[in-house]
Amino acid sequence: MILADENVGTPEAQTRYLKKALNSLERLNNFLSDVRFLIRTLEEKDVKFEPVDLTRPLNDAIDVTKNRFEKTSIVIESQSAEALSGVRVSANKTLTHLYMNILTNAVKHGAPGPVVVRGGVDSARGTCRVEIEDKGPGISDKNKQRVFERRFAEGSVKTPKGSGLGLTIVKTLAEKYHGRVWVEDRVKGDHTKGAKFVIELPLARHQNP
Repeated sequence: MILADENVGTPEAQTRYLKKALNSLERLNNFLSDVRFLIRTLEEKDVKFEPVDLTRPLNDAIDVTKNRFEKTSIVIESQSAEALSGVRVSANKTLTHLYMNILTNAVKHGAPGPVVVRGGVDSARGTCRVEIEDKGPGISDKNKQRVFERRFAEGSVKTPKGSGLGLTIVKTLAEKYHGRVWVEDRVKGDHTKGAKFVIELPLARHQNP
């Protein structure tokens, strides 16, 4: 860590270092605040939600994931971006964590291939659907349900170190939103071609009180 009184060049350079340090502290503080909020949401039985613009937490999750992993390619299909624009679901800011956990999983297991995001609205059913696809080793049929269990790892996948709770949190949050999440083959019938995680949430006006 560089201190302000060290010889780091001109006063302008010292100011830049200080601004970076302050920005880092602010980001860390915001992150810790979000984590505490996430824990409360996971633990509370009767959580109050409000209409949330779906694309905002989705785009935030994409930005955070890109910042975490260098040379990461995450693309939202143009038609899907248009279809999801203005869509609102009953949730809170933990929705960002839901998408971020799936995107992180897709990047870790699907690199170096691009991660593709698709989605749309089923007005008749009152739901919206977001799909996150990767070109990793995929998930076998027998393990498609088990991936949401704590610390589960597909035998053929070298799981990076972590809490092992990412997809468990995803499932818990989706259910709290009165939605659901599941995994499919990116190429139907061939799980070795990659995985597709699907998140289905009720539109805000259809959300149960």
